[in-house]
Amino acid sequence: MSRPRKNPAGGILAKVPGPSVIDGESHQLSYAVMTAPSLPRLCVITPSFRQGRFIKRTIDSVLSQGVACDYVVVDGGSDDETVDILKSYGERLRWVSEADRGQSDAINKGLRMTDAEIIGWLNSDDVYFPGTLARVQQFFAAHPEFDMVYGRAHHIDEDDRWIEDYPTEPWDFDRLRKTCYLSQPAVFFRRRLIDRVGPIDETLHYCMDYDLWLRVAQAGLAVAYLDDCVLAGSRLHAAAKTLAARLPVHREINDMLKRRLGTVPDAWLSGYAHVVLRRHGWPEHGWRFRTGLCVHASLASLRWNRSVRPSLLRMIAAWLFAEVKNRVAAALRRQFYAARAWARHFINGWMR
Repeated sequence: MSRPRKNPAGGILAKVPGPSVIDGESHQLSYAVMTAPSLPRLCVITPSFRQGRFIKRTIDSVLSQGVACDYVVVDGGSDDETVDILKSYGERLRWVSEADRGQSDAINKGLRMTDAEIIGWLNSDDVYFPGTLARVQQFFAAHPEFDMVYGRAHHIDEDDRWIEDYPTEPWDFDRLRKTCYLSQPAVFFRRRLIDRVGPIDETLHYCMDYDLWLRVAQAGLAVAYLDDCVLAGSRLHAAAKTLAARLPVHREINDMLKRRLGTVPDAWLSGYAHVVLRRHGWPEHGWRFRTGLCVHASLASLRWNRSVRPSLLRMIAAWLFAEVKNRVAAALRRQFYAARAWARHFINGWMR
């Protein structure tokens, strides 16, 4: 593989070659010379709280990988069936169940419980797909220059059925400012990354992963994208906290972006405005919705950026122009159909 190239905006970009390196028979041949001692030690951390409904599937997806792995489950003192499930695995995993300060605190606690070189964290409702840990472990063994690697992921439902592909993209800092295109369960990193950029921010309850990716990019660390590997399933269900609390999620993201970047990008201001309108039950069409979108995006910009940038004004103008165009097109269609009906009536009358 060619050497990673520097991104002028920050970070190191790399796209791992396709099937010739990591899929099929050639994948096996590429790493056939590696022996077990040459592979870096790997740890998976699962933060958990009241996920007894899903956690067994999460644990099984890790333990069935066929890879030696230090597996640590950090539970926040669940009062459902979680603890009984953890006990049923005996010494196949390590776990603790006690009150904590939330998911970020649990992940950091897990980091302190292991000295493994390669770290992944898997939430207690997500799953790894078969072969994930072997691919990741072998990649890091073959490419010591990389600090982090991520692959593709699927959104899955409560019954593990595919919903859609997660919109993963190649590593690019400028793009990362505008959208979080990494699916957290499909990301793995070396311990030295935490030593360099610091642990998970425990003040964050929703976007601690996005915050970490931004710090990695700002530090210029080397990141690889396995674009032909579907590594994990990220579960969407009604109780998932990022779905159940969309407005608090967007507020926290915008607060974090303001701290990290000094400004909140227009895309996130627009996203916040959309969530506000959805919360009030506004249908996502029509002049009223477009106007509301413009107002709330402007108010969000004043709140976080203290001004409305020209780029956001252009976006607002585009929204309004699109609505005007739709209304003009609809009016012209009505006039056309009315004229056609009149013409048919006139011709039929004349022929009589």
